Parts: sequence; C-alpha cells; structure tokens
Amino acid sequence: MQQENTGKIITKIRPSEKKVTIYFSKEKLEISLEAYSNSYLYVGKSLTRKEINDLKRMTSLDAGLKYALNLLKKSIYTEYRMREKLYSKELNKNEVDSIIKFLKQNDLINDDVFIEDFLLEAEEKNYGKYKIIQKLNDLGIFEDKIKKIKFLESKEILKAKRLLPNLDRKYKNYNFEKKKSNIYNALIRQGFDSSVASSVIKNVKPSPEKEEQRKLKEDYLKTLKKAEQKYPDNRFKQKEYIFHYLVGKGYRYVDVVKEMEK
Repeated sequence: MQQENTGKIITKIRPSEKKVTIYFSKEKLEISLEAYSNSYLYVGKSLTRKEINDLKRMTSLDAGLKYALNLLKKSIYTEYRMREKLYSKELNKNEVDSIIKFLKQNDLINDDVFIEDFLLEAEEKNYGKYKIIQKLNDLGIFEDKIKKIKFLESKEILKAKRLLPNLDRKYKNYNFEKKKSNIYNALIRQGFDSSVASSVIKNVKPSPEKEEQRKLKEDYLKTLKKAEQKYPDNRFKQKEYIFHYLVGKGYRYVDVVKEMEK
C-alpha cells in the first residue's frame, strides 16, 4: 500500500537525442525532451500516478505539436483539416484543442487569412460563387466563416466575361444557339449562378450568316447518313429524325426546313 500512495521511485534516467527514458524498479517510461526539461526529475524521486500521467500527457502533446509543425512546413492547413490530422494520431480532444490553441495563438493556422488567400487565387482562376463555396467547404472552412463572404454580382459578371473568349473559341464549331447553350453550361459548372450566366451569354456574338449556313449544311449531311442507316426504307422517318435532331441542336425551324427542301 505504501508504494501505491507514494508512487514509483526513479532508479535510472537515460537521455538520448530524441527522448528521455525514466526507469523504475520493474518498468520504464519514455518521455519527450521537452517534458523532461520542464519537470524536476532525479534518481530516487518518487512519482505519483498524477505526475506520471502528466509526463505522458506532455509527451503526447509534444509529439502532436511536432507533427503539426512538420505538416505546416509543407503546406497551409485550415483548423478543421489540422484537427483531422491530429485525431488520426490518436490524440484525444483535450490534447488536440491544446495544440490548436497554440497554433492559433502563434498565427500558424488562421482560417481568416486562409480565406483571403484563397479568394485571391479564385479571382485569378475566375471561379464563380458556388465553386468558391464548394472548394472552401472541401478544404474544411467552417460554415459561419463562409457565410460572411460577400459575392458582388458586378464582380461575378466581370469574372464570367473574362472566360468568354476561351469559351467562344472552344465552341466555335457549333451553331450559334448551341454555342450559347454550351457556354451557359460551362459558366454554371464554373460556379456562376444562372442570372450571371444568362447575363453574360448575351455578349456572345452570332456567327456570320454564311458560316451558320455552312455549319447547318455540314450537320445536315452528317445527320442524313445516320438517318439512312437507322431507317433505310422509310423516308418519312428519315426526315423526321433529321428535323428533330437539327432543331434540337439549335438551328432555326425555317433554316432547317429550307436545307431539307434543297
């Protein structure tokens, strides 16, 4: 009972480059250099259970903090992602909270600064509102911070307009209506809302009349071959197939009829 009350007596202390090993009569305890330097330990000292648990806790914190600092040397982390990493090392909530508190106090993780940097990058890449929100969610930014971000429609339209030249070239081989439709969908995928996309596609210039006619003729001939293969003995079905396909691609009803009559 005496040993239970007074704790365990240190019989030997062996420091090394990365840790310190404390020996008792029948067991040993490995602690971090920081835990050792912050404690008054010597051979013959009796340690209570609480003192031993405190040494273990300090060692665990030291290991977790070193791990966090090594991660931050390689990349920037949000608070949420850093918590995930620390929990993966089997640290408990109190230990993780202590490490996060230290990192925040020393400005080593700062979600507000992270958001500012990300928004600058998103501006350069012309990300729309919803793509920005989705990426910040994926990166672990908390919802309350995301809600504080202001998305001015004028800026959203400006970013979307900057994408127009590349999108116009990308879909240059489509007829005018289909090109507008593809550009609209591309802007939606880029994260812009429907009102911004609708506003911006008004700036898409129609192809010259001769160019539009050339595309219609080209598509008509391709569709005709498909129709003849699909309905080899049915002219009515062929015409029906061609008509619906070309109108579906965005060609005007009148132009499709004229081309088919030729």
